[in-house]
Amino acid sequence: MTKILTKQLVMQKAKTDVMENIKSINLWGNDLEDISFISQLINLEIAQLASNKINTLKDVVKCSQLKDLNLRNNVISNIEELQLLKLLPNLKALNLLYNPVTQNHNYRYQVLKHAPQLEILDEIAISQQERRQVQQEEEKENQIKQKVLKNHQKIKKIESKISIKKSQDKKQKSIVDKDFVQKLSQQQEVNKKLQEIDQFFNDQSQELQDSFIQDSQEINFSNENKNMQMLVGDRASSQSQINNKIQEEEIPIQIQKSDQIIKAMQPKQNSKKKSSSKRKEDQGNSSQILCAILSLLEVLKKKEISFLRRKVEKKIKKYKS
Repeated sequence: MTKILTKQLVMQKAKTDVMENIKSINLWGNDLEDISFISQLINLEIAQLASNKINTLKDVVKCSQLKDLNLRNNVISNIEELQLLKLLPNLKALNLLYNPVTQNHNYRYQVLKHAPQLEILDEIAISQQERRQVQQEEEKENQIKQKVLKNHQKIKKIESKISIKKSQDKKQKSIVDKDFVQKLSQQQEVNKKLQEIDQFFNDQSQELQDSFIQDSQEINFSNENKNMQMLVGDRASSQSQINNKIQEEEIPIQIQKSDQIIKAMQPKQNSKKKSSSKRKEDQGNSSQILCAILSLLEVLKKKEISFLRRKVEKKIKKYKS
């Protein structure tokens, strides 16, 4: 359970109930942890708080009239607590022996830095040499702070320049991007028009080529028709001539053959008299021969022109010879 400083304890120790009249109090060895009531002692000049369990200076520094503060054998450990000593401008003697904070390597420097008016620290008088060392350390620290501040300012200026540069670059990039997009769009339009022109020429070329092919086909077809007509005409003419020639040549031959057949069919007697019945029979045989000749001519018409040509030529040569 936390042991707290109370008004009854203060009245018991100070032997008065008027807090404003208390200038000195001895609370040594009471195991106090919370001494927030001490702030009511606004005229307190001497405070003996040794051998308690106090871990902060935030309450005692509210007694701005303090000249002698003894916090020996407490539990103050945070070096940052020493900054609160600046709130005690009248403090001449301070004792923090056997507090964990004293183990810090720059403990005395921090105390004297924030309470330069001190004359005694931890029961040791502060010499002029120590004060000069503190001053030198303060000067070095101030120089370092100034350098840090200058560097910080330089950094801010650099950051500002960088920010301005980025902004300018961004604007420039935006302009460049717009120009690039515009140029790209124009180039795309040009490419599209070129493609349309190429397509138009390709279509025209294809149409011309198709027209040329169609015209060529029509010309070839017309020529073929003409050639076919000429060939048909020539074949018809040749066939007609050949047929006429065959008729001219074959008929006498067939007639000759018919005569031979007739002669063969006649009796071997050479009597000049013939009966009327025999003549009628010969006339019938002659009619049959003539029909056979006509049938032969019909068959000859159906044969190939080349075969007839060869046959006619042979016959012509034969008769010429």
